[in-house]
Amino acid sequence: FPWIWFSSALGEGTTSLTANSGLIRRAVFPAELLPMVPVLANLVHLLLALPVVALGLLVARLSGHAVGGWGAGATLGVMAFELPLVGGLALGLAALHAHFKDVRDLLTSVLTLLFFLTPVLYPLEAVPHPTLALVVKLSPATPFTLAYQDALFFGRLPALSLWLQMAAWAVAGFAFGAVLFRRLRDTL
Repeated sequence: FPWIWFSSALGEGTTSLTANSGLIRRAVFPAELLPMVPVLANLVHLLLALPVVALGLLVARLSGHAVGGWGAGATLGVMAFELPLVGGLALGLAALHAHFKDVRDLLTSVLTLLFFLTPVLYPLEAVPHPTLALVVKLSPATPFTLAYQDALFFGRLPALSLWLQMAAWAVAGFAFGAVLFRRLRDTL
C-alpha cells in the first residue's frame, strides 16, 4: 500500500498542472495546490487501507506469526516523514511536465525501475552483489520501505539510522521540488 501511494501520487501529481491549466490562469489561484491534491488524496487512500493491513496483521498474529505489535504504531510516523518527499517531488515533476510533456512517460519508467531497486518484494540482505546492494540502499524509497517493514512485519520501531535517512530524503525531495517549482512558476 505505501508503494501505491508513492507511485500514484507522483504519477497524478505530475500531470496535475497540465490537467488543470484553466485554474492556473486565474491570478488568485495558487498553482502549488494542484500537485498537492493527488498527494493528499492518495494519502487518504493509504490511511483508509490501514484497517485492512491491521486486520491482516491480527489474523497473522493469531495464526502464530510474530508480526505487528506495538511497533506498528510507527507506521503513521513513517508516513509523516514520507509526505514531504512525495509532495516535493510532485511539485517539481508537475512544473517540469508543464514544460516537457515526456516527463510523465519518463516517470513511469523510472518508477518501474525504482520499484525493483527498492526492497519491496525481497529483503535487503538478499541482494548478493555489493555494488547492487549499495544502489538499492541509495534508493530514496528504501529507508521508507525498510521502516514500514520494521514497523509492520517485525513489530519494532525503525532504527534511528532509518529515521535520519528518511528525514534526509524528505528534506532533499521537498527542497528539490519547491526550488524547481519556484524557478519555473512564472512560465507555467
